Amino acid sequence: MQIPDCWLWTIFLGFAVGFLSGLFGIGGGFLLVPLLRAGFGIPYNIAVGSSLCQMVFSSSAGTIKHFKKNHINIKLGLLLLFGSIPGAEIGASVLQFFKKTAIVTIFGHSVVSMDFFMNIMYLILLLSIFFIMFREVKQWQSRTGGEIKNLKRYKIRFFLNPVYKVKYKTDFSEHTELFINAGFVVVLGIAVGFLSGVLGIGGSIIFIPVVICLFKIPAALAVGTGLFQIIFTSFYGTITHIVKDNVSFVLAGLLVCGSMPGALVGAVLTEKIRGRKIRLYFSIIILAVSIIVFIQLMKSFIK
Repeated sequence: MQIPDCWLWTIFLGFAVGFLSGLFGIGGGFLLVPLLRAGFGIPYNIAVGSSLCQMVFSSSAGTIKHFKKNHINIKLGLLLLFGSIPGAEIGASVLQFFKKTAIVTIFGHSVVSMDFFMNIMYLILLLSIFFIMFREVKQWQSRTGGEIKNLKRYKIRFFLNPVYKVKYKTDFSEHTELFINAGFVVVLGIAVGFLSGVLGIGGSIIFIPVVICLFKIPAALAVGTGLFQIIFTSFYGTITHIVKDNVSFVLAGLLVCGSMPGALVGAVLTEKIRGRKIRLYFSIIILAVSIIVFIQLMKSFIK
C-alpha cells in the first residue's frame, strides 16, 4: 500500500485536520482526501477509506469535549443516523464502481475514471458550500438581532416544511410550538451519509450550514451535533470500505496520531471564536481546497 514517505508530515496533516474537526464540527475529510491525493499521490479510494477510519477517532475526541459543554442535541443526531448509515453504503458502492471503471475518454484525453469523477464531485460540492457560507457571512449583520433558538424547544413531527410553527392562545398568554420535519432530517442524513461514503468526508459541511440557516441555532450546537453523528457514520463507512479493500491502517494510524490532539485543541477554541468568524474562516478554507482540486482536475487533461 502506498504511504507518504515522510511520516512526520502525515501526522502534521492529521493534526491540522483534527483541529478543523474540533473547531468547525467537520470530519475534515474534505481537506484530507484531496491533499492525500494531490500532495502524497495516495489513490482516491485509499484516501477515502483511511480518512473515514481516522475520522472515527478524531470526531470522538471532539465530541467528548462538546458533550461536556452541552453542545450536542442527541435527538437530532440520532434522527440523522437513520438516513446517514444507508447513505454511507450507497456512497461507498458508487466509489467502488469508479474504482472498477479504470480509464475513460474525456474530450479526446484518456483519464483515470476515479480521479476525474472524484475531482468533479469535490469541486461542485466545495464551491457550492463556499458560496453558501460566504453568503451567510455577508448577511450576518442583518440577522444578529433575530431570534436564536435552542433545539431543545423543538418537537419532532412530520410536516411539509423543514421547520413548522404553531401558535395558540390560552386564557393568560400566547404560546408558540416549534416542530422539526423528521422526514426532512432523515433525507438530510442520507445526503450526509452518501458524501461520507463516496468522498470520505463527515458530511457536516452540508449539515452545519443547513441547520444554521433553517433552525437558526447557535454555531456551537450545530458543531457538536455534527461531530456526534460523524462518529457513527464514519464508523460504518470504515467497515464497508475495509470490506472493499479501501483502507490503509498504517496511513490511518499516522493520521490519528495527529488528529486526536488536534480535535481537542479545536474544540476548546470553538467558544472563543464568534459565529460570524467561524463561517468566514470556514469559507476561506473551502475556497483554498477548491483551488487545489481544480488544479488536479486540469492536470488530468494536460498530457
